[in-house]
Amino acid sequence: FEPDPVARAALERNIGINSAHNITVVPWAVTAQSGSVNVINDSLGDSTSQIKTSGNGPKVTSVTLDAFCQREGFIPSVIKVDVEGGEAEVLAGGSSILQKARAILLEFHEPEIRELGSDPKLSWELLFNLGKRVVLLSPSSGLPAGTKLEPNCVLPGNSHLLIY
Repeated sequence: FEPDPVARAALERNIGINSAHNITVVPWAVTAQSGSVNVINDSLGDSTSQIKTSGNGPKVTSVTLDAFCQREGFIPSVIKVDVEGGEAEVLAGGSSILQKARAILLEFHEPEIRELGSDPKLSWELLFNLGKRVVLLSPSSGLPAGTKLEPNCVLPGNSHLLIY
C-alpha cells in the first residue's frame, strides 16, 4: 500500500527496474475504517506523508487491513508497517490479520503519533494486544537491538520493531 502518489511512482519504477513481477502496489491508505482520507505533506514523496481525514492533500481510498485481506482471500506471512504516526489506525483495522502474520516489521513513530493528536500509549497497547513478542530491531532509548519490550514501556522517538 502506498497512498503518496510521488512515493508510489518511485516504488513502481523500482519494482520495474528490479523485474519484481510478484508485487502489486495498491494506491490506498491502510486505516481503522474504510472510506477516504487525505495524504498530507509539504513535499510528497519524501517518506514523511501522513494520513488525515481532512486537509488539502490528495484524497485517496482508505481500507482496513482486515477487510482488504478478507476480500482478497489471503493472509500475508510478513507485514511491514511504516505509517508516520498512523500506527493505531493500522493496528485497530488489522488486528485479525496482524495476529495471524508470522512477523511484523513496524516503525513506531512516537513524535508523529503525538503530532497527529493521539496518545502513543494507545498504539503501544494495540501492538501488545496482538499477543506477540515485541523486540527492538535497532538500538533505541539506550536499549540494545534484540531487547524484548514490555507492554508498560512506550519508547520515545522512532523505534524499529520486530513483532513475532
